[in-house]
Amino acid sequence: GKLTDYVETSFQIEVRDNSPRLKDAEGKIKLASELYFRFGQFKVPVWREELRSSTRLLLLERSAAADFLVSNNLSARHIGVEFGRAPKEGLQFIFNLSNGAGEGGREDAGQTKGNFPTNTNFTNNGKLLTGRFNWIASKTFQLGLSGVVNNVGTKVSTSTSTTDNTGTITAITPDFGAYFTTGAKSQVDIEGGLALGKISKEVFGPAATGDQSYTLFDVTGRWLTQMSAAKASLGGLD
Repeated sequence: GKLTDYVETSFQIEVRDNSPRLKDAEGKIKLASELYFRFGQFKVPVWREELRSSTRLLLLERSAAADFLVSNNLSARHIGVEFGRAPKEGLQFIFNLSNGAGEGGREDAGQTKGNFPTNTNFTNNGKLLTGRFNWIASKTFQLGLSGVVNNVGTKVSTSTSTTDNTGTITAITPDFGAYFTTGAKSQVDIEGGLALGKISKEVFGPAATGDQSYTLFDVTGRWLTQMSAAKASLGGLD
């Protein structure tokens, strides 16, 4: 919905196996100098491939690297607020503060708190902080850098003991996108990313002996070409 030239909303649900699920529910306010503020549930600004809509993916599915970031609640949809600047060329920047509990994750008082990593669908007491810079050098090349830290785990105190596995999961993720026109009716797109991160030992509980580091990378390319005319014998394939 577009309420005014400066205020708009977006709402998206997914219905699968007769079970509706909320995907996006956000409000956005446009400010001066191409600045904006938005709030609700939407994707946090991490990992170029994840920021692509599923209808515009280069391949049929997202990469295993993207799945790892989602499963550790470092990307995809969260509930929060965001401030940024999004010009059509030059330097873009985004700062986001979210609940870090993932899509549809509630943090109401009295909610059962799941422990990470045994329960990846956890609701955490901490918050997710993310930031991103994206430089649009030209129509053919973009370079991005995201940083993210999620404060996860729970602390439960009783009269006899205290269980505390609160810690952090962090990542630095540079990425790029290159889009080349190779002919009048052909194009080559290449996108790639690198993620360097760490899961603190506290998250794994008292038996953990050290932090767990990880490295992820992915490069995806596609070649598009168009026939000189649609083929009527193939259902209009072009």
